Amino acid sequence: MRIWGTCLAASWVLACAPRGANSVTAGSHLPGTVLFRNHSEEVVCEVSLTAAGSGLERDRLGPAEVIPPGGGRDWRLAAGRYDLRARSCARTLVWEQQDVEVPEAGAVLTFRGRQ
Repeated sequence: MRIWGTCLAASWVLACAPRGANSVTAGSHLPGTVLFRNHSEEVVCEVSLTAAGSGLERDRLGPAEVIPPGGGRDWRLAAGRYDLRARSCARTLVWEQQDVEVPEAGAVLTFRGRQ
């Protein structure tokens, strides 16, 4: 694995994003899981991961659960393609990405700030 400019070069990279941008990379601490890491200064109060193209939203956090700055949360999730939406506690959409590929090895979603 090597870093070239603003892209990480490895066989498992799903996206090439500029430094400081939100990113999705394959592989997680546990196969079959998605890890959402909050590297922003915002509290995330809703995370929706639903089947790509379904148009649905399903908050995967508990009723009083939030992901604070520096925090993270993981979920078991079958391999497939998903639409991602994350919202602030004011219900403002802070990250939306469609057709996110989640391989069997899992994925890491890193939120660095509003798009």
